[in-house]
Amino acid sequence: MHFLHIMKKIIAFILLLLPVLLQAQQPATQTEDPAAKTVRNLQYVFDVPVCGKDSITSDPTGKFKYNSGCGDHLFWQVVELRQKGVPYLIALIESQEPTQAKLPSGKGYYRLGDVALMALVEIIHELPVEELAGVKYESYSDRWKFYHKGLKDKKKRAALKEAIDKWYKDNRGKLVFEKSDTYGNCKCVGKHPVGGYFMLRKTEVNNEAPRKNE
Repeated sequence: MHFLHIMKKIIAFILLLLPVLLQAQQPATQTEDPAAKTVRNLQYVFDVPVCGKDSITSDPTGKFKYNSGCGDHLFWQVVELRQKGVPYLIALIESQEPTQAKLPSGKGYYRLGDVALMALVEIIHELPVEELAGVKYESYSDRWKFYHKGLKDKKKRAALKEAIDKWYKDNRGKLVFEKSDTYGNCKCVGKHPVGGYFMLRKTEVNNEAPRKNE
């Protein structure tokens, strides 16, 4: 009986230790890309650049202070990722999860997919969202109505995500960074938080016949 008692204890100990041993043999979990975590923080955004009338100023610490209607620090941290954040932003376009950013009407909140689109436009000003979505903005009011109402349909969101993904893959090699204080979603004034945006490389038209090896 004493022997069986000892064996039971040994078996119980092995069973307790087995998960630890198996976990130790598994390859280490790949560290999450910091850019993915930063983009995911968009769900906590409380202000987005849509009003087009306010300005952005910097505080004494050197960090930007964002006034209402020009986006908060979480929004601009994502834009600051530049192209590193683009794939993660495209992946969020279909998300209907609400953020903390209120719509201009004061009724309801922008969805995560809406804010992801805005961040994409701030990174790449020439991203043809209207063309790819098959809409036309006549005013800033039309823009937020598009985000709030026009993209309620899941199929439209999915189609837009696919179209933007294809456009980016086709054009990312042609994008160049342009230093500027111009904003993509609004008419905010003051020093741009990221210092510029990406645009398609302009090709010069040359009337001469193309030379070989050029």
